[in-house]
Amino acid sequence: MRPFIGVALYFTLWWLALFAVLPWASRPHSGPDDVSGWRGVPLRLRLWRVAILTSALAAVFWLLVWVVVQERWVRLDSGWMAPNTSASVNR
Repeated sequence: MRPFIGVALYFTLWWLALFAVLPWASRPHSGPDDVSGWRGVPLRLRLWRVAILTSALAAVFWLLVWVVVQERWVRLDSGWMAPNTSASVNR
């Protein structure tokens, strides 16, 4: 896996993991919030904890994808999505 692809994949996985981790870190009020009146306001949103958990989860997923690509369980250099590297290209 090329470095740019690896970094782009990590940030994509991080963004997806963020939405999975956000509900873990919030505990809503039992009643409406005093200021907004909305029940979904968390008591304490621990953003550092969310960032650390998101980074760890994205790293685990990235490592799994890296192992799959390095062990060639999924081939990216052959098949209909592979780049055409033949010398005779139709013009």
